[in-house]
Formats: sequence, structure tokens, C-alpha cells
Amino acid sequence: MKNWAFAAIAAASLLSTAAQAADRVTFTINDVTLTAPMPAGYCEPVNSDKLIADTLARGDRDNITLATLIRCDQAGRAEGPGNDYMLIKSPRTALTTMISRPEFLRAINAEFGKADWQTGVASNAATDRAAKGLSDVLETPMEIAGDLAPRGSDQDCAYLGGTLNVNGGGVVYPIILGGCLTSVGNKVLAVYTYDDPGKGGGVAGKMRFARDVAMAIRPVD
Repeated sequence: MKNWAFAAIAAASLLSTAAQAADRVTFTINDVTLTAPMPAGYCEPVNSDKLIADTLARGDRDNITLATLIRCDQAGRAEGPGNDYMLIKSPRTALTTMISRPEFLRAINAEFGKADWQTGVASNAATDRAAKGLSDVLETPMEIAGDLAPRGSDQDCAYLGGTLNVNGGGVVYPIILGGCLTSVGNKVLAVYTYDDPGKGGGVAGKMRFARDVAMAIRPVD
């Protein structure tokens, strides 16, 4: 979440900005409520930061954004909270689906094994849709390109990762992404962690971080 996004929206809000410190992050997918400890150093955005996060979430036509978490020590800055942030999402097409983790991982591994994912066609289509959604909500042309691709799986997650080059509002910058796709409480979700290239242990480090966050999520009794 770089300067271009905040410059496009910040004029709409004259509210003071501070991070919302909390012990846990809680959200609901359809009728299942899930919760996790707040990752150390992260907070939910409030005021103008929340306005921006909500606007960017509306640009995602494929997923519901369940939570946006930013660095507490970067909140409230005029230039925005930077690129070290995370998103927890669920696919719109799977909101009512109930599926165990092993079943989900078998299905997503089969999907990621298809030629379109292996050749980059599917990931390019996904980033094109993301750029179109952002262009619509920000009312400025956006382009997103890079090497986003499946990065294997284990008993916990199927992983997506890569470097994305974002071009919008006259600013071009790279950002790394590491994602864990999984099922918790029989609900499909993904944790995506972002950062500047060279930080956070690189793409591999961000995927590990996404996995750690995802595995801490539990259904609310």
C-alpha cells in the first residue's frame, strides 16, 4: 500500500489516524466465526488508514477481505503505512463451502498442477483482474505484473508467492508476496503477507509468515 493509493484516497478523509491495538483478530466466513492472536507488531487500521484499506478491498472482485493488518509503528503516516502488511481473504465462490483441510489441499494442488498455472496464464489472469478492480475503485489506470506462482504445498498450506510490479498513479514499485491457502474450521481462506523486496526473509520468509498466521487461526467455540 504505497503512496499512489494513499494519494488517490487521502483527500477524502480529514480524520486523525491511529492504529487499533488489539489482542486478537476475529472475522466470519458465512456462518463460521474464526479468531487468531494478533501477529506481533501488527494492528487493524482505523480512520483514514481503514478508509484506504476498505477502498482497496472493494477492488478485489474475486475475494472477500476478512482482515487487513498493518504495522502498528507505521500507522497514521501521511505517506501511508508502507508495504509490510497482510490480508486475510476468502474466495467469493467458496463462502458457503465446507471442506476439510486435507480435502482442500488435494483440490488446490490439482488446480495448481494444471497447465494454466504452470505456464503463468492463470496467475497473469489473476493479476490482470486485480489491476482492473483497483483501477475501478481508485479511478486511475493500474497495472500489476510479476512472477506470482504456486510454490508447493505441505500438510498445512498450498503456497503462492512472487514479486509483483505495481504501476499506478505515476508510481512504479515492486512488492513481494507470500501466501498460504488453507482451510480452517472447514472454511477456505488465504493469508497473504507483503513487504518490500529484500525484507521479511524474501518471498520464502513471507510464505512462512503467512503459514504461521494461518495456523494460529481457530474457530470460535
